[in-house]
Amino acid sequence: LENGRTLVACTDAGMVVELDLEGKVIKDRQWTLGGRPVHVQRLENGRTLVTLQQGNRVVEIDEQGQEKWSTKLALQNPFSAQRLPNGNTLVTSLTGTVVEVGPDGEREEWKLTGLPTPYHAERISNGNILVADRTGVQEYDVETKKSVWSLAIQHVSRAHRY
Repeated sequence: LENGRTLVACTDAGMVVELDLEGKVIKDRQWTLGGRPVHVQRLENGRTLVTLQQGNRVVEIDEQGQEKWSTKLALQNPFSAQRLPNGNTLVTSLTGTVVEVGPDGEREEWKLTGLPTPYHAERISNGNILVADRTGVQEYDVETKKSVWSLAIQHVSRAHRY
């Protein structure tokens, strides 16, 4: 995190924890969540975006761990999520889909299907989508939904372009 702390999804324990600079759990910054948290992102508003794989949804929780937002779409096996500057949320699903969910959590704004087990996706500076999956890393043009760049390297769980 920007303050030097670390945010961790403890998947098997069903928890999200925040660690201080020494790596210790901050007492009031640990939340138990059902649904197997697999990915977390601290948002600009101070809340935390959590991908719940077995819960088949993405939630936004406040500092007390209370749910303030969630996806209402029928997601299957979501694995990561990224809140975009426009308020939408980009979600990967291990079923081969990347979907952009509207701010209300109900609308599908954009969707890419037929991917080989996408683990992570993010919108990059040129507006395209970078996807890490079991076959490598691909960049997709948002308009055409076609790959414009790829790197073949097996089982990439996360990729970031700076």
